Amino acid sequence: GSLHSMHDRLGFALMLAWLLGLALAWKWELAGGTLMLMAILTQAFFINPRVLDSLGMLPPITAVLFLFCWWLGRQSSQAQSL
Repeated sequence: GSLHSMHDRLGFALMLAWLLGLALAWKWELAGGTLMLMAILTQAFFINPRVLDSLGMLPPITAVLFLFCWWLGRQSSQAQSL
């Protein structure tokens, strides 16, 4: 029915959001990593928990690594300013 297609459309929109986050994260780690992580977790908790099965864990791991790189960059710039 229409509820299922609404679910499919929302899942697809969230997948596009985490792909956009991946693209953004190459330049802006914080913005891209956050968008990616929020989209994939929203999809996992509200649309389809199986999205995180096996290779589905790669997008959230990638997002966390981008956020970690952003955090490391902040730490090194703070250490240089001391």
